[in-house]
Amino acid sequence: MSDKLFDALETCLQEIENGATLENVLARFPDLARELRPILKASIQARSLAVTSPSPEAVRRGRAK
Repeated sequence: MSDKLFDALETCLQEIENGATLENVLARFPDLARELRPILKASIQARSLAVTSPSPEAVRRGRAK
């Protein structure tokens, strides 16, 4: 991965984390959009599948065991 692509990816990921849309961040890097799009889509999907903290009920059940 080139430094230019890596830097653009890092910027895009930060902006998405701060609430920017995929299309908005890709618009900033039109020359890299074709390469960035699949990486960013995968990142967004992975983030949506990330496990959050266990519910208080799950913690209570775990302690009870």
